[in-house]
Amino acid sequence: MQLLLEAAESGFAPVPLIALLSHPLTRARLAPGECRKQARALERKLLRGPRLQSGLDALLEQTPPELRPFVEGLRACLRPLEMAFIRKEALPLADWLQLHIEAAESLATSDSESGAAQLWAKEAGRALSALLANWKEAAIHLPPLGPRDYPALFAALLSNEAVRLVGRAHPRLQILSPLEARLSQVDFAILDR
Repeated sequence: MQLLLEAAESGFAPVPLIALLSHPLTRARLAPGECRKQARALERKLLRGPRLQSGLDALLEQTPPELRPFVEGLRACLRPLEMAFIRKEALPLADWLQLHIEAAESLATSDSESGAAQLWAKEAGRALSALLANWKEAAIHLPPLGPRDYPALFAALLSNEAVRLVGRAHPRLQILSPLEARLSQVDFAILDR
């Protein structure tokens, strides 16, 4: 979700776009392997070298013919969110969240599975889904936000949240906060800064 906002805010500049296309949940309505293959080809043939004009339309104009269907699919997934950034209008937070979620789900949709099933299936996705639902409820109390304000607010609100994945580590391994570590008696500790 954060990579999607960074790419949209930059006008889908090459570096944020490559980061977004490299994310494991990016499918762009293709099979996962095919999406990775198309993204790597797009990076090699177009996104390396001189900076392109910003925007998905400019990207499509400069795309080689063999990659045009892939870029057209990307544009279809991301167009509503891109237009909100291009128009530079202030929108209610609920509208920003809806555009953001729809773009993320569309981008995560594969040839065989919906984007919603991809995004919200695991622990982190369920936690983010609950968080976004809470934000939608609280959105009525905020004034409309501009395209520069929404990504900053999203990043600030997201930075306060943490998802602890349950049952992933060895039962005798503990990752503790500095305070917890000071209060614990252990035989062996590894400190990381």
